[in-house]
Amino acid sequence: MLVTRLIDNEYKREFVNKFSNFCSKAPTMISFVLTDRSVVVTHLNSATNYEFFWDFREDLKDFIANIKKVLSNNHYPRLVQVIKIEKPLTPQEQAEIFSKDEVSSEDVPTTKTEIIKKIWRIDKVIINRNTFILLEEDTGDQYLFTMFSYKPCILFLKDYREGVYTVETAADFFFSHSKLVKKLDKTN
Repeated sequence: MLVTRLIDNEYKREFVNKFSNFCSKAPTMISFVLTDRSVVVTHLNSATNYEFFWDFREDLKDFIANIKKVLSNNHYPRLVQVIKIEKPLTPQEQAEIFSKDEVSSEDVPTTKTEIIKKIWRIDKVIINRNTFILLEEDTGDQYLFTMFSYKPCILFLKDYREGVYTVETAADFFFSHSKLVKKLDKTN
């Protein structure tokens, strides 16, 4: 019985260290409390509590990954990047426009605008480096971005939380005030 108690305490102690590190890089404000049965994680902006019951047989990395999955699905900030691409119209499309709209041949457009929306999730923030790790939700690819120094990342996230931006305007601001450093390997 004593050996089991020591293992339980060691697991919890290691959890506090690793989860505190996780919380310091999370793009949202969270707190946690340990109980004998579980860890209660609170998303501070919404005051939502999540209870995760201890299973000391589960690998600690997997336990924290499960917590992150719940938090990221429900509370991590999203950016919706609207990309407009000009594409040439085919002769068939031009003929169709000419016949339907009854426009002169000189007024028939030669291009069309295609709109693509990319959804990004802010996955991690390294505050002292003003750096973000973004995950492109459609592909699962992760990218490292650095925000220009005159707008600290913490202020950007504060404005996001306070509703200064929509998901589209947040993306516009973010991508115009940051630069891509590199694409990260899937193992990161």
